[in-house]
Amino acid sequence: MGIFTIYTCETGFRFDLKDVQGNILAISQEYRGLLSCRKGVDSVVRNTPRARIEDQTDGGPGGLLHPKFVVERSETGDYSFHLKAKNGQSVISSGPFSGKDACLAGIAAIRTAVPGAKIHELV
Repeated sequence: MGIFTIYTCETGFRFDLKDVQGNILAISQEYRGLLSCRKGVDSVVRNTPRARIEDQTDGGPGGLLHPKFVVERSETGDYSFHLKAKNGQSVISSGPFSGKDACLAGIAAIRTAVPGAKIHELV
């Protein structure tokens, strides 16, 4: 079980998802309104259990239907993932991982943290 933390940022609101040890697993996009940010949290809760993993690191075309976790590799060689909601928008993104296995473990940590996660608002 994890913790969603909703907070203000420069242009509105964001949330992050932390595991039980307090490690940040993923960060949301920016939202203009608090209600939209709360809906983003709801989207993560709804979509995480059924999202499949699309590995885009091998140059393949992808094509899985949304929702999905998209695994990518940067020009510097780091891996990261995004959870894309049913509408195709990125809801949360990870930080960089040095390897694909670590990135996939990050997705597994999201799947573990989301069920029963508490919501803490700092607004």
